Amino acid sequence: TKIGTYAFGGNRCAGTINLENTSLTSISQYSFDAGTTSKSTNSVVKLPGTLKNIYSRAFYGMKIQDIVWPNSLTQIDSNAFSYNSFTNLTIPANVTYIGGSAFSNNNIENLVLTNINTSYGTEVFASNNFTTLDLETLQLKKVAPGMFKNNQITDLNIGSKITEIGLDAFYGNRLKEIVIPVNVISIDNNAFKQLASYPWENVVIEYNETVLETRFFSKWTRIGWPIILAPSFEYPEVLLTSGSSHDFEFKEYDTIAKASESGYYKLEVWGAAGANAG
Repeated sequence: TKIGTYAFGGNRCAGTINLENTSLTSISQYSFDAGTTSKSTNSVVKLPGTLKNIYSRAFYGMKIQDIVWPNSLTQIDSNAFSYNSFTNLTIPANVTYIGGSAFSNNNIENLVLTNINTSYGTEVFASNNFTTLDLETLQLKKVAPGMFKNNQITDLNIGSKITEIGLDAFYGNRLKEIVIPVNVISIDNNAFKQLASYPWENVVIEYNETVLETRFFSKWTRIGWPIILAPSFEYPEVLLTSGSSHDFEFKEYDTIAKASESGYYKLEVWGAAGANAG
């Protein structure tokens, strides 16, 4: 029912690995791990209809170009298919978890994701050959940290589904311009950081009356955009009057408080110790 750890590790494989006629339910970590200096070539893998789990580095470095996925599969662990040769990849609908770097260092150009509830580790599709990417066509609600890091993306459509873009999500690509739609409410540090040889030319932030540029303004350069491309922004102002009070909620940008008349004003400050507290 399973192939054990290191069962075929370090072997050279050419052609097809056919497991279709087995009753495997899991493939253990390192089962076919060939390492980063693999001499395997043009491998095709056929998996059985009973398989549920593929564990860490199970097919690492096998230079696999194609795979027959079973509908039974639910889990693909970290680095399971790193350093292979996929150019086209379709993830089956019943897969609910894909671990970190599971498909990193391949040749993927075209990707189909079929389950919007799948959760992803870091750098799942890092270091591939994406040049264009349309997130509107993918079943994603958020872009996981490092998900498309170190690709060659020049054309990116975020679309209407994405709400969060994680740390290093598109780090090291080749974008010149981007439109951030109103549905995106969070972008983490270095999400769009690129090499100096691929400078940004235009960043457009879409907004409406309730979702403003304040989403990203306070950490514009940390996201990876030059400050010269930041949208015009005026800090909100609060007018303080005698006999009244105002609560300032935490925000990632400043608020200007203006006194309407001379006099004494009482300021009370509460807050957490902060991330750098001992």
